[in-house]
Amino acid sequence: MKARRLILFTLMLAILVSFAKVDIDVGGDVIAGWQWDSREIYPNNEFYLDRVRPEIKVDFDTLSRFSAKISFDIKSEFAELKDVAIEYQYNRAIGIGIGQRRKPFGLEDYIDRFSAPGVDWTELHERFDDAGYLDRDIGCWIGGKLFQEPYQIEYDLGLYNGNGGEAITSEKQFAGRLVYSPTKFLDIMTDYGTGLDTLGLERHGAWGFGAITEYANFELAGEYLAGNDIVTNSKVKGYEFWTRYNSGKFHPYVQYEVSEEAEDVKERFHLGLAFDPIDDVRLRLEATHFDDDGRPQQYTDIKLQAQVKF
Repeated sequence: MKARRLILFTLMLAILVSFAKVDIDVGGDVIAGWQWDSREIYPNNEFYLDRVRPEIKVDFDTLSRFSAKISFDIKSEFAELKDVAIEYQYNRAIGIGIGQRRKPFGLEDYIDRFSAPGVDWTELHERFDDAGYLDRDIGCWIGGKLFQEPYQIEYDLGLYNGNGGEAITSEKQFAGRLVYSPTKFLDIMTDYGTGLDTLGLERHGAWGFGAITEYANFELAGEYLAGNDIVTNSKVKGYEFWTRYNSGKFHPYVQYEVSEEAEDVKERFHLGLAFDPIDDVRLRLEATHFDDDGRPQQYTDIKLQAQVKF
């Protein structure tokens, strides 16, 4: 199914390109690293290749307000479709799109993985991905920016199939994000998602509130998320915050997160340093302390990671 979907979207993009004069930009990112685990396990360290993700972006010269993009992960035996979209930007305030992408939910997704402080997505991010609120999905959306900073409002609202792009019912899942910037140094974000489960057809929802502020070289951010898993209806909630100091090419940070689903509580403390030797290259060294309910042994792992955007 995923292979056929990748072929179909690629063909659609090729057809559009054939009918217009276009500018094509080929890019993407690669993430690789080394990890060490403090527990008495074997092996306790490994090299890993986390992501090889090419991306093609197309701007239509003869249809200047239209653009398209497609990205996919290259695995050892197959290519997995990630994002594919066709968008029309009427002006700064209004743009519409259709395709597949992550649903707008959560602070980390808003600032993207390259710009987020940690080596990986947080456990909180993964919880709400699994719960069905910020996973990749097929749908249509509208978004844009109103006014100017200060007092700028950025919005991103959409309807999606639900269940990772596979339509289970005729009802659609809603996801939306609003970001208000009362000053040039502060962004306040609220987001909401709702959808139907696959069996009882009961509607479940989740909401979030977060903020990020930057002053001089300091950055402080945090968010709280809460809701119910769309399929299982189990309660999911958690919070995170981080502080980061940006000094030229160096970015030391501290990040703390707690996430909970049903009775499963996970606590993470991250201490790390990011270094940008050149533009679009970020090296990270991070130590993470793990403390999970029901697991008597606390432990620490260390990761050394390189991320390259091209």
